[in-house]
Amino acid sequence: MATETDPFSEYDDLDGDIGLDAEDRAQVKSNKQDWYKAEKGRIDRVAFLYFNTLDVTAARIAKRKNSAITKEELVAAGKNVLEAQAKKLNKAVSDLTMVERLNLNDVRFKKMLAHYQEGLGYVISRLGLDGQESDEAWRRLPEAKQHFTTLLMVYPTTRDGEVIKEKLATGWKLVPWRFSPDRYSQICKRNVALVENGITIASQDIQIECKDTQFQNVTIDALGPAIYRKNDKFRDLVLSKAVEMYDKLSPFREMTSADLRIKLGMGGGATANVGAEEYGDILDHV
Repeated sequence: MATETDPFSEYDDLDGDIGLDAEDRAQVKSNKQDWYKAEKGRIDRVAFLYFNTLDVTAARIAKRKNSAITKEELVAAGKNVLEAQAKKLNKAVSDLTMVERLNLNDVRFKKMLAHYQEGLGYVISRLGLDGQESDEAWRRLPEAKQHFTTLLMVYPTTRDGEVIKEKLATGWKLVPWRFSPDRYSQICKRNVALVENGITIASQDIQIECKDTQFQNVTIDALGPAIYRKNDKFRDLVLSKAVEMYDKLSPFREMTSADLRIKLGMGGGATANVGAEEYGDILDHV
């Protein structure tokens, strides 16, 4: 807004609002997250990039060995492994970056149960979590099915899966992937075969070949050591971008049990009473 001392101040922020012309529309980017989808007749070369941190892995292993372990003991297990990593890198624990805290041998997958209903879409299930009254609402939806997600690095390749070397530095992308329990089992089988040879799928590039785009009928095979790990600077760049996406691996809507009851017309919400005169006033302005 212009002032007496600065009559031109209202022109300081000409980009602060936008209109509807083509130039302004081009400034607006969609918040929609792209998810990996295999394409029939194409072979993709990818790597798994969703990892636990070293301390979480240590705590998980400790709990697996001793189900009665205390919270304090779990914290100590995590602290010890981070201190060992910091000593290895000649750093203080507080100075470790998120990438330096990752356990690159521990590929992880998010597991979730979700209902799907036409008009509502996919909703993360809360069946059994909020009491019997809430369960009545969740049971009205179709049975929840299990889904898995992880994060992929997709290399720039030809349709035959050959890496395009001149595009490798900048042509890669990070894309979350959602898949079924059958696909998870297929990944596990590939990993078992690799473990027998002293390696894990975490360190390998993977080939995904699609036979049917609509139903995402794919085969998964290991290709050898992950290319992105062969250069430390490139590896750290990729991983630093990966950790920024870890909170975007849930593709489904989350809804409270109370909101679901309202959505299904089972009560749980209050509505304001509007008299006939007020309706008339409102409609006069429509």
